[in-house]
Amino acid sequence: MKEKETLATLETKLSDIEIRVNEAITFGLESIKSNPSLEKDIIKMFMNTSAQINTYFFNETEKTSTEHVGKSVMKYAMFKKL
Repeated sequence: MKEKETLATLETKLSDIEIRVNEAITFGLESIKSNPSLEKDIIKMFMNTSAQINTYFFNETEKTSTEHVGKSVMKYAMFKKL
């Protein structure tokens, strides 16, 4: 039962993040559309945030000795299989 709770909690947290990220992406793209001069700065913001999330994730896999999870994520991202 605890495993189901853990998965449900993680799914809820990720879903909440996904909603906020989607809103930020839409806002950023609409901002670029209405003010193209913002494009370069907004792209940098998107990419910096993406890089920070990536770095944090892989640093955490090292701290928690779960590097195999990081490798599995990369494999999944590249080949869509675990």
